[in-house]
Amino acid sequence: MLPYERPLLIKETKFDIRLWYLVTSIFPLTIRLFNSASREVFLRFSSKQYTFSNYHEAIHICNIAVQEKYDDEKRRKQRRRQEDPEESASSRSVHDQGWDCEKLNEYLKSMGYESEPYYDLIYPKITEAIVLMILAAQNHMERRRCRFELYDADFMLVKDTSDWLIEINIILRMHLTSFRLTRRLYSNVLESLMKVIMDVPVNACVDTGDFSLVYKQDIPDFQPYLGLYLFVAGKSMTLHEQKPTSEKERRANICGPWSKQHRARTALPMILRSREPNVADLIDHLKAARCTAAN
Repeated sequence: MLPYERPLLIKETKFDIRLWYLVTSIFPLTIRLFNSASREVFLRFSSKQYTFSNYHEAIHICNIAVQEKYDDEKRRKQRRRQEDPEESASSRSVHDQGWDCEKLNEYLKSMGYESEPYYDLIYPKITEAIVLMILAAQNHMERRRCRFELYDADFMLVKDTSDWLIEINIILRMHLTSFRLTRRLYSNVLESLMKVIMDVPVNACVDTGDFSLVYKQDIPDFQPYLGLYLFVAGKSMTLHEQKPTSEKERRANICGPWSKQHRARTALPMILRSREPNVADLIDHLKAARCTAAN
């Protein structure tokens, strides 16, 4: 059975985890994660109990826009007016309740998972998956100065608490919803985004709200080879050390009598200029030069 066929369920209902991250630089790669200090996320649920024998989207897709189509009409109108404070959590389905990381952690502990399952096992693996995913796509991303990109990522959990990435969204749906949790998170995301993109370029030590730096790529001292430039760094080597000669010996080898005789013997015969040279004189001159070289 494939991992996505045995998801981790909450009250027999499928869910996924939504979180946001911000990329402020492609090279060097810089990633900021929303609420990485408190590790806060929110959970989205399907509206029907999970079964693998039925492939209906109300069972398998936790997207809010999809699940709103299958809400009870009366309950939908009631949530639009106001949330009834007297309505107990037990009388509502898990789909109607806003779950955050604390609720998820407490639920996993009640199911028998040891220590702090969300904070110690799930969230570190989700953060690592986001960093590795962006690193894998770095060479295909457009490099442009003074730009940023806000993404949201959806993860599914299986029974062994391993995480599986479902999708990455670049067009975010952050309109007001009926859940108090999402209303608070959406406003915090947008407010923190303004702090990062407006204040950090002016002052790197300024408060960045709920976005925390989780990864910044190290840049080497020299630029890596990108196919445009190539340089070679090396050190010269001396294969045979020659005995140094004095200045007097060096000049004698160049201007000595032997070199004068050698130049006189190998010099080409001069053409008499009693008359203007013609083609026959040129041929004789070349023949004489060839004979001299042969001797």
